[in-house]
Amino acid sequence: MVLRVLRAELFALRRRPAVWVLSAVWAVQIVCFAYLVSYLVWRNLHTEMSPSDAAAMHADLMPASVDHTILGSLPVWGGPVMLILGALVAAGDYRWGTFRTVLSRVAARTPFLAGRFLALAVVMLLMSVLTLLVSALSSLAVALVEGASAAWPGVDRLLVSLAAIWLITMAWASVGFALGLVTRNLAASIGVGLVWTLAVESIVNGLGGILPFLEPIRAVALSTSTGSVAAALGASSSGFGVASVTTGPVAATVLGAYVVAGFLITAFVFRSRDLT
Repeated sequence: MVLRVLRAELFALRRRPAVWVLSAVWAVQIVCFAYLVSYLVWRNLHTEMSPSDAAAMHADLMPASVDHTILGSLPVWGGPVMLILGALVAAGDYRWGTFRTVLSRVAARTPFLAGRFLALAVVMLLMSVLTLLVSALSSLAVALVEGASAAWPGVDRLLVSLAAIWLITMAWASVGFALGLVTRNLAASIGVGLVWTLAVESIVNGLGGILPFLEPIRAVALSTSTGSVAAALGASSSGFGVASVTTGPVAATVLGAYVVAGFLITAFVFRSRDLT
């Protein structure tokens, strides 16, 4: 049952233009914000920087740093894209009114939902591979332009980076998935998710050091945990949202909790209410 739903959902997602558009948007963001803008800044201002800062910025653009450079773009740029994808998977059928037809042929709701959630996990794995691939090509282009060595990190570092990207993207997508099913409205779920993660969490993160009572919220915030994982794996602290608020293992545990909670909340809500 779960595998049948998984295959059907993957088949449907391949034919949704929004999935391809969001993938393209994320790829463009990687090229522009993670590499092109940084390279132009380094190219034009490196003589005005301290030698250590200029060298560090140049090193981040090289293929040898591809495993951690891209992690710095996930808290602000990549995470919201994955949240939108998660909301699309969950709320798209409400928008198109196809849930009644689909569930009339399904015996149990929980396996049905599990199949859709697994499909989301597969999509996030593919997005993680795409993330590393586009980042690798971008860093290679910078190295070729600069005539620098195209040394690559070891396979072990790439696999750790891929696992971290998958965990981060899946956490954000799970939040979008839960919001999409709870609200039953694609626009509302995207709006609530982006306002909370990009606005409210940013305020909490900024005031956390001033107002101690905000520290517990800051420590478990989605964007903060993403930034902590990125920082623990070597992402530059100059990246937006990259900071060691908690340790890497703690932040990874929090992100894993978002994935589990996202599924449990949607399973409870989905089983306990009608489809109207």
